[in-house]
Amino acid sequence: MWVHRNALEVIKGEATLLTTTTSDGGIRNYRICSGCTTRLWSESRNRDIAIVRAGTLNNTSWVRPIAHLWTRSAQPWFTFPEGVTRYETQPQDFGELAALWRKSQDRS
Repeated sequence: MWVHRNALEVIKGEATLLTTTTSDGGIRNYRICSGCTTRLWSESRNRDIAIVRAGTLNNTSWVRPIAHLWTRSAQPWFTFPEGVTRYETQPQDFGELAALWRKSQDRS
């Protein structure tokens, strides 16, 4: 779930920064809970955007997805909302997702 990095607030404990090297030699930064080591969010290169693990949220009632990824792996009982973009796997061009996200920010 893409969010503005400055919209995140850790209210208990610390979100420790970890850095890994990807298979293509790139660098990936992410934050984990210092208490239980659950991965909380990844940070974009410019650090203005964070990619939150939506399953770590206590309250998801306000979440409105702009797209669903890896739909070919969806549980058979899940119903996708009408009008939300779907990808069977991962999109080839993340620019398309970024555009959808920016458009959703204009409406909020």
